[in-house]
Amino acid sequence: MSNLTSNIPIISVKGDSYSRGFELGRAAKDMILRNVQYYFYLWSTYSGMDKSRVNELVSKFAPVIEKYDSEILQEMKGVSEGAGVSLEEIIAINCRYELVWAQMQYNSPTGQRYECTSMGAGPEVTAKGHTLLGQNWDYKPHARKNCVIVEELQEPDRPNIVMHTEAGILGQKGINSAGIGVTVNALTSDQDKLSPKVPFFVIVRGALNKRTLDQAMLAATSAERAVSGNLMLAQEGGEIVDLELTPDDFGSIFPQEGLISHANNFIDPHCTSRVTDKIKAVDPGSLIRTNRSYRLLQKRAGKIAELDFQEILKDHFGYPNSICAHPNPNHTFDFQEETIASVIFDLENRTITISRGEPCCNPYKEIRFESLQHK
Repeated sequence: MSNLTSNIPIISVKGDSYSRGFELGRAAKDMILRNVQYYFYLWSTYSGMDKSRVNELVSKFAPVIEKYDSEILQEMKGVSEGAGVSLEEIIAINCRYELVWAQMQYNSPTGQRYECTSMGAGPEVTAKGHTLLGQNWDYKPHARKNCVIVEELQEPDRPNIVMHTEAGILGQKGINSAGIGVTVNALTSDQDKLSPKVPFFVIVRGALNKRTLDQAMLAATSAERAVSGNLMLAQEGGEIVDLELTPDDFGSIFPQEGLISHANNFIDPHCTSRVTDKIKAVDPGSLIRTNRSYRLLQKRAGKIAELDFQEILKDHFGYPNSICAHPNPNHTFDFQEETIASVIFDLENRTITISRGEPCCNPYKEIRFESLQHK
């Protein structure tokens, strides 16, 4: 394990799926244990589900995950044994999107939530003619100290992957050696429910496991889903697409004049006409972040560089519910959110530029991984 100057641990794992998981579990054991403890506390306190109930629920996810991608389940088994926790506990934190959003969503006294702003720029509008993809990942303050950068050496069978994630969760925002990048945004609708379908973060990992953009899209859209969610996908060469997933369908959004942005509300007319957006009504700030990030990109179109992405991701309009998100002191700690990490991918250079915490007060650092340069 190595560390960035920004104090995000980097863990590199190799071998078959079980071996990679075991290495990851052993290297990140303390952080995984803290994540397990924290999420079981959340579910017990705010959703009325004790540990036995959560384990009973998530045990039904194992065969679904295995059917979707057996290697992902094998890696979870490795993580559980490496970290010395049960497989059910590892599956549970990989289902935390479902368990938090489907069970906890809007139990906050204020009802207001904000989580993540993504944006992309194609080569026709960037200074170097590269494809840029970035996001502020806004989530609970607890998560900051339990996040890692994981380098998964999967070739020759699958592309190598580098992702920023909560320790023990096997799919999150990242980039692979085929030049595919993925960012994520929470969405909720009136169709969402807690049932044993493919977990959202497993779907994200499924997309990162692919070598072509269409196959990454198919990995997301073909999965059986119980909740809504958003993925922004891009590949070197300039193609970018945003997928708004609902439990039984999906919408697609493509860049306008090379630019695209997304926060936590449905945009595609196909989705807005079919589902009720559960975030839009209580968090209009998501609509503002979507529009503002797009406008700020437009002002720089034709000469957009990573530094421009950084400046936009530091934006404080609407503070604290801004693109650069800060905790709202009126919310209890468990319902506060802040920018945990700000990430920018250059898909042609295969570089990751990342800030640990709010980018307005934490420096960005560019990282290169040799494993991502392999075609």
